[in-house]
Parts: sequence; C-alpha cells; structure tokens
Amino acid sequence: MKNLLYLLFILPLLFSCGDDDSSSDKNDEKQVNSDVEAFCECFKNPTRDCEDEMEKLEDEFKIDEKRYDAFAKGAREMCPDAEKYISRMN
Repeated sequence: MKNLLYLLFILPLLFSCGDDDSSSDKNDEKQVNSDVEAFCECFKNPTRDCEDEMEKLEDEFKIDEKRYDAFAKGAREMCPDAEKYISRMN
C-alpha cells in the first residue's frame, strides 16, 4: 500500500519540478527592449553617461551574442539611422 501511495503521489511531484522557460524568455525580451530604448535615446541625445552605458553594453554583447542579435534586430527597427553604431557594437 505504501508503494502504491509513493507511485501515485510522490513520484509525479519529483518530475513536475521543472524549469519554466517562458518566464525567462519574457525577462530576456524586457531586457532587450530596455537596451534598445536606452540605445536609441543615447543616439538621439548623446551624453558622456550614455556613452559609458553603451560601452558597458558592448562588453556584455561580446559575452552574449544571442542578446546582441535580439538587440540589433530591435534597434534597426526602432532607430534605423543608427545602423553604423549598431554594427560596431558586435
């Protein structure tokens, strides 16, 4: 009887504790949108602080190419005049 209880209730709990990728994808999308908005704002109104932030972003893109690809796609749509700067960031 204990074995039956174990098989019916406890064992499924062990297999149901998986990682939910959908929340991770939403967070990644929010991060990319934030990066794109900050980039476009800096492109329109350049300041030294913006340049510093963009340099940090470039360093992060060197580590995470997938993030750069998503950023570049969004930035090209949002501020197409900045193409030479977008290409330089990779």
